[in-house]
Amino acid sequence: MAYYNGTSGDSVIVADGNGEDVLKGDAGNDRLNGTHGTDRIKGGSGNDNLAGQQGNDYLQGDAGDDILFGGSGSDFLFGGYGADKFVFDDFNHSDGTNDIIKDFKLTQGDTLLLKNGVTITAAVITDLPDSLYADNERPDIRITLTSDNGSTQQLWLADVMTEKDNAAQDRQIAALEDYLESLGYTGGLAFAA
Repeated sequence: MAYYNGTSGDSVIVADGNGEDVLKGDAGNDRLNGTHGTDRIKGGSGNDNLAGQQGNDYLQGDAGDDILFGGSGSDFLFGGYGADKFVFDDFNHSDGTNDIIKDFKLTQGDTLLLKNGVTITAAVITDLPDSLYADNERPDIRITLTSDNGSTQQLWLADVMTEKDNAAQDRQIAALEDYLESLGYTGGLAFAA
């Protein structure tokens, strides 16, 4: 396992190993890139750019407007406070993988950025009661992404909060159409009980 630590200024760190790497930024706008292993990447404060590349990676942006790109593999993405961008590119080697975004919040300006032919082909809200309102505070949304070559990847948005959240006990999570329209998606929706 290799450890890489940034400084209080802007840091650029590229892991050079094929194993498990730990990359930590600090204050400043850092660029942290993992490689072929299972990487743990933490941005620290500032507007950071985190890329896991290959492997099952853990990316944590922390405070700031961060860009997180898990790459191929089943990745765990945690943006932290700020307007974060979660990037999904052409995932030729990722068929059947599952990514989880832990803290996707429209109220903070979080967005999904789909590039190079990646499209949303299905969206499923899980853990719903009989109606389209949930009194649990952490509905999950599963989205199926499909690339031009036909490979698919499952993306889970966990602990979802939308701009329609309020202090009331019930949370309306059926507003997924509004939610997906903000991602540039139109089409039918599937709901799973």
